[in-house]
Amino acid sequence: MDTAPFSMGRYLVFPGLNRIQAGDRVVTIEPKMMRALVCLAEHAPNPVTKDELRVFIWGGYEVSESVLKHLIWDLRKCLGDKARTPEFIETVPRVGYRLIAVPGEPSPPGPESSDQAESPTVEHTGPRASDSKIRFKWQAPLFLAVAVLLVWWWRPAPAPSPSQEVAPNPVRYAVTPFTSSPGLEIDPAFSPDGKRIAFAWRPNMHAEYDLYLRDLASSEPVRMTRAPGDDLAPAWSPDGRMIAFIRAGAGAEETGLFMYELATGDISRVDTGDRHLIQSVDWSPDGESLVFAFQVEGRFHLGLWNRTKGDIQLPVAPSERGLGDRDPIFSPEGDRLAFLRTWSPWSGDLFLYHVSTRELTRLTFDHAGIVGLTWDSDGGLVFSSDRTPPRALWRVDPDRASVQWLPVPAKHPHKPDAHDAGGFVFQEVSCDPNIMSLNLADGVLTQDPSNLASTRLEYHPRYDGKGVGLAFISDRTGATEIWLQATANGTPRRVTHLHGPFIASFSWSPSDSEIVFDTHEDGRAALRIVSTEAGEIRSLHADNHLVVAPFWASNGWIYFGSNRSGDWQIWRKHPETDELEPVTTQGGFRCVEGVRDGRLYFHKRDDRGIWSMPLAGGPASCVVADLDPVNGMDWIPGHEGIYYVRDRGRRGLELAFHEFSKTQVTRTYPIFMLSPYPGLSLSPDGSRILIGRVEAYQSDLILARRATD
Repeated sequence: MDTAPFSMGRYLVFPGLNRIQAGDRVVTIEPKMMRALVCLAEHAPNPVTKDELRVFIWGGYEVSESVLKHLIWDLRKCLGDKARTPEFIETVPRVGYRLIAVPGEPSPPGPESSDQAESPTVEHTGPRASDSKIRFKWQAPLFLAVAVLLVWWWRPAPAPSPSQEVAPNPVRYAVTPFTSSPGLEIDPAFSPDGKRIAFAWRPNMHAEYDLYLRDLASSEPVRMTRAPGDDLAPAWSPDGRMIAFIRAGAGAEETGLFMYELATGDISRVDTGDRHLIQSVDWSPDGESLVFAFQVEGRFHLGLWNRTKGDIQLPVAPSERGLGDRDPIFSPEGDRLAFLRTWSPWSGDLFLYHVSTRELTRLTFDHAGIVGLTWDSDGGLVFSSDRTPPRALWRVDPDRASVQWLPVPAKHPHKPDAHDAGGFVFQEVSCDPNIMSLNLADGVLTQDPSNLASTRLEYHPRYDGKGVGLAFISDRTGATEIWLQATANGTPRRVTHLHGPFIASFSWSPSDSEIVFDTHEDGRAALRIVSTEAGEIRSLHADNHLVVAPFWASNGWIYFGSNRSGDWQIWRKHPETDELEPVTTQGGFRCVEGVRDGRLYFHKRDDRGIWSMPLAGGPASCVVADLDPVNGMDWIPGHEGIYYVRDRGRRGLELAFHEFSKTQVTRTYPIFMLSPYPGLSLSPDGSRILIGRVEAYQSDLILARRATD
């Protein structure tokens, strides 16, 4: 693909940066959108056939016409273009598309020359349905099988508002496994009588998701569906006779909202018009309506389908900011509709729609990663959230908007579904991430040192400053602790002995004699320092705000991300004087000091890119534009550039090297199944990078019942 910049009407287009610019407004678009735009520009003003576009964008892989159509929709939206009155992209019936605005030479200066200046306002497009799965499997199966499994407890959110005091729920829960088969068992749903559970199961990575049904008193599930494509998100009708579900097939007719009749096994498709990109579904308590979330041009909307009339109403208009509304669920009385309003692909908050008054109430103020919600028997909403690491189950009282942490003994619970008897079922995600060594000279991944591997979690590796010691986090003793070993040989030695709090990340001190780390327990976070020799631990920082990703800089200050100002910024604290100072004002989450360049590199929680500023303070500029915040913990500065992880769609993940002198990516390394537990570490000599990789993962269903004394 030609990466030379060109002009197009009022826009300047920079293919190598995946950017389009109009005046001071810069929009970073997805790589596939840029490939489509470049292909159209190369043929302008002549039309390009749909087949030619598919070959140019996806390299010959088979994709449906709907995937291409939605990609063009997204591109038009970024350009402010309209299909009926196009200014840039015109649909040529039965042929394809053509670019109306003939491309020309750009007028300097462009973004390439702005590295030393303060960057203009940059917008970006989030992940699109057209990018998720080449064979039109759309966001739901991909997100549940990979993104949900790769647990983003690194997405903690701003502290609750004063009205949201967080306290443990006094009710205790006992858990028992409901399923333990190989593969991924997801989307559990209780039958109305509480005797059966429907769920989706994919036994291996090469299979499709199908729906299964199992009695609580039986150990054998019964398969309900076996059509091509993924069948997901089962929802029982109130009378227990039908199950609504979502099918993500190979085309528009095989994708959308479907009904399964339990008595006969018949399957029928619900006519939702062109609203076939459906994310979730729920029944009204009277069984007359289905509420579902559907996606149009990258945004989610709520639709209400009436079984008798067959019409669809839109009860709630999505917010102008964010990616729309999803995961709708009726209250048991049917007078309220709870849903998730998404601010980004990995953050959102719960809202409540009052059916009779049409009023909207906000229930949470977290901007956290929420995966699934359900009404419990006491009229509260139970949901899975990473509002503090690690991911846990929480409960919000819809009348008081108060949030409680639920003491459910489970690791990484997702997608809860409650029953009026007081219990609920959820999916528990487990994986085996190990630390691998990537040789930057030949791109070979090896298990080195080999004695780091175990059947438990190992993550966040960090070389010391001399390259003779290696620290990492592991739960091989039952709880997450920091371990230390010589890089050449030796047995790992445990440095911390906390026996409880979750350790998310850490950083070596400049002298390598101490380590600063962040702990998270019962919804609260703290920074602590441990001596690598004596193992003595002292508290550095703890208050009612969240803290993440500490970094001990060469100037003696400890930098970290915090929401103490109301939004996520970089702060710093001196370990000896106890001084606390803000560093950024325009957003910041995790930061790392550069290699001998006196600069601080950081990324923002909900924005693409890596920014740089002087360690002593000063203006910040964007140095890498296409870092997705989903991979925000997987980047590290090197001697001559920045290594970072990026998603290449069908080709999977790769480690890219952005070279400072050339202001572009000059080397890439393919990787597979990146660990959910983040962290890259560059060896001091610059020859190797330690990286986490998942060796095995699965999802099981767990039953939780209120414990009795």
